[in-house]
Amino acid sequence: DEEIDLLVESVAVVSEDFTIKASQNNERVEMSYTVEEGMSLIALAPQLGPVPKDLEVSITYPDDRRSTLLWIPEFKQRWEATYRFEEPIDAPVGSTISIVTHYDNSEDNWDNPNSPPADLASGPGLKEAKLYMTIDYMLNDHLKVEIPFVPRERPEAARGAGMVFPSRPDCLGCGDAGGTSNAPHSVA
Repeated sequence: DEEIDLLVESVAVVSEDFTIKASQNNERVEMSYTVEEGMSLIALAPQLGPVPKDLEVSITYPDDRRSTLLWIPEFKQRWEATYRFEEPIDAPVGSTISIVTHYDNSEDNWDNPNSPPADLASGPGLKEAKLYMTIDYMLNDHLKVEIPFVPRERPEAARGAGMVFPSRPDCLGCGDAGGTSNAPHSVA
């Protein structure tokens, strides 16, 4: 048997309810996530929609140090992927992960789905603007416990395995086969 080294969890960070105005070529949208449990970041998976211009993801630590996690100066929708870090990045409690992107909803953007440009509301569709980031992480203390749990043998039950079924599955609540009881019966 192989031991589990890493339990990866994910959180989705979403900025909803924004609109990229038609003909804007540098519309800024941002969002952030505050770390509530000590974790190590494993990967980032951005989804920005059809007209992103750039993407920057950074972390600000509780002591106000700041570090860039991901910087893509000319982001394209076809680059939406999972970006994995070479090594896990420590994100202690109180750290803030900031996501900032600029959108180009102008005629000059060849990836713009609308000609002439139209306002792009946020939403889940391929032709809608979005700022959605999945953050994959592992908790720093996910497998540490004060007192380990050791399972015990379960004593034999007097009757059945604890599951209860009515005697006539085709007539729930009708009673037993003889029609004398409405009580369910244990399976032996």
